[in-house]
Amino acid sequence: MSLFLIGAIALLIWLLTRGAGSQTEQSRIVWVNEGRPPGMTRQLGHNVKVAGISQPMAQAAASQFLAEESVECSLSLERDPSNEFDRHAIKVIGNWKDGRGIAHRKQLGWVPREDAREIAKEAPVEPLGVSLQGYFPPGAGRSPGIRIDIWAARPPKSRKKW
Repeated sequence: MSLFLIGAIALLIWLLTRGAGSQTEQSRIVWVNEGRPPGMTRQLGHNVKVAGISQPMAQAAASQFLAEESVECSLSLERDPSNEFDRHAIKVIGNWKDGRGIAHRKQLGWVPREDAREIAKEAPVEPLGVSLQGYFPPGAGRSPGIRIDIWAARPPKSRKKW
């Protein structure tokens, strides 16, 4: 068999398995498509995958946040400049009430490092907003997943001194 034919077969197998995985992912996602938060006019990230959600504590918190009996669910973002691994780190925080009405506020994950760095350049001090775009419910052997949009207020225009 020629090297070209082996390469073509390998590429075909890769494309077929990659496509099947994305169909499975697409069939599991629940789209929410929240609008932008009040006062936030500048979109800094679209359909951003929350990182670190498969870690045990974050996975448990995200599963509780996404549970059917949870109500009054909202997300918030918190900059974490004292983070020892990334000074631009941004926490994704879930706020909700469980089926008994008990309020919870827990970290669900992080804004991915590359996105956090870009946000630090684009909006270094502005308050950040977040809107839930979609989620993957947890299942047998599967971690939950959350997709968000990230927002900032438009910075004030600088006034020219005459």
